[in-house]
Amino acid sequence: FNIFPLPSFTTRYYTCYVYFDVVYIYPIIHDVVSSDISIDRITLTVNIETGTNPIKTYFFSNDNGKSYTSSENNVYTFTNLSRGTTYYFVVYAVDSNGEKSNEYKLSVRTASWNPGAT
Repeated sequence: FNIFPLPSFTTRYYTCYVYFDVVYIYPIIHDVVSSDISIDRITLTVNIETGTNPIKTYFFSNDNGKSYTSSENNVYTFTNLSRGTTYYFVVYAVDSNGEKSNEYKLSVRTASWNPGAT
C-alpha cells in the first residue's frame, strides 16, 4: 500500500476581457409633412428617428439642395415664396456627433390664389 502526498492547491484568478463593437445608429428621416401652404409660404415638419445621439441641427432647402437654411427646430416655414410655383425641397439633419441623416426630398406648390382674400 503506497501513500502519495497530495499536491498543494492554490487559488488562481483569471481576468477575462470582453470587447464590444459600438453600434452607431444614424438618424433617419421617415417623413416630411408640408402644411400652411399659401401664395407665399410653406411650412415643413420633419418626422425623424433620432438614433444614438440627439439631433443638433436641421437643414432645409427650397432650391433642390443648392443652398440650405439651418434650424435647431424640426419645423421650418419658408416665406416670401412666389405664387403658384413648385418648390423642390431637400431636408436632412445632423446629430450631436456630426453624423448626417438621409436626405428627404419633396416638391410642393404654393397656392395660385389666396382663399382668404375677398
